Amino acid sequence: MLRLQGRIQHYDWGSLSAIPELVHLPQDGKPWAEIWFGAHPGAPALVSSAQPWVPALADESSVAASAPQPLDEWIARNHDAALGAGREALPFLVKLLAAGRPLSLQAHPDMAQAIAGYRAEQDAGTPRDQANYADSSHKPESLFALAPTRALAGFRRPAAIAADLDRIGSPQLEPIAHLLRAGTLRDAFTRLLQLPAADVQPALDALAVAVSDGQSWGQDAIAVAQEILIAYPGDVGVLATIFLNAVALAPGQALSVGAGIVHCYLSGLGLEVMANSDNVLRAGLTSKRVDVAELVRILNFEPAPALIDDPPVHAAAGAKVRAYPPHFAEYAVTVYELDGTGPYAETEAKGPRILLGLDGASTIESDQGRVILGAGDAAFAGDGELLRLQGTGTVAIVRVP
Repeated sequence: MLRLQGRIQHYDWGSLSAIPELVHLPQDGKPWAEIWFGAHPGAPALVSSAQPWVPALADESSVAASAPQPLDEWIARNHDAALGAGREALPFLVKLLAAGRPLSLQAHPDMAQAIAGYRAEQDAGTPRDQANYADSSHKPESLFALAPTRALAGFRRPAAIAADLDRIGSPQLEPIAHLLRAGTLRDAFTRLLQLPAADVQPALDALAVAVSDGQSWGQDAIAVAQEILIAYPGDVGVLATIFLNAVALAPGQALSVGAGIVHCYLSGLGLEVMANSDNVLRAGLTSKRVDVAELVRILNFEPAPALIDDPPVHAAAGAKVRAYPPHFAEYAVTVYELDGTGPYAETEAKGPRILLGLDGASTIESDQGRVILGAGDAAFAGDGELLRLQGTGTVAIVRVP
């Protein structure tokens, strides 16, 4: 068992306070958007077997004395012990995510689309800053709320979207509402994203003064879009949010999005788990590249409610256990709330696992070592390493189903 040091990402949409408060560190004036705990080459976690380990999330210069290594390099040198036979790479990536303002409106390709898209761009020599595909993997993902969290995910029914566009009363949106009433969601969404610049601002001005119906948050798409407009004035993606289901997650609930599901995290704090990929195609609410044609090609335009899980808590020896259904082949998540009465012992240890402390102090033991995890502390356990958990903390374990 090895301790992990996460890699902080200071994206501009991040919260100034949510993650520092969770991990009991002072705010530094920077937005803490994500902390990556995984082996993705874009920001691999640092790993060390040294005891004692320096405080989690310390600056990297202070970690140097413990001779840390990037997790992806350590796995390459200890492949079978880390992953087990027959597994090429760590299949999942674990993050803490804190949104201080809305992230980009985005979707992820399926595996076939990712392989073909990445290969085509590599063969063509597409510069990295002009590429749509960062790697050749799909990127299903789940967000497990650690605080009240708001998001958008999946398309609403065309008739409901059209009714809301009519309420805005913008002539620029009338042709799009007509397409929706004709049942052509794909054409309507594409036309909206391709609105001429001269039409975008008048439509947004009409949205800004449209009267919401006073329902609770998430029940009125216009009110949600008006909130987003404050953060992204002039962005056509604000209008695109009206097409999507609004989601309000309570702590303990999880939102999962598969390939082609357009989504956006608006605010909140969560544990995010995904396939080990960084493939993102954006629709708006961003200054980054937007390729409408490629985005529309990979989207799933079937209207459907967001996929939300709220599994029950089961009492076990030493812990209250909440196991989330594994919707994707790359990962499954279980949260253990330890009660201090004795160790909770795993009965199987198939494949690699990443453990992340969420609250309190959790002592994790195996034949390979012992670590104590506070909030924001993480560890890596290899294939076949049976774990015993005790203490009064809360810890999430991410494993292969």
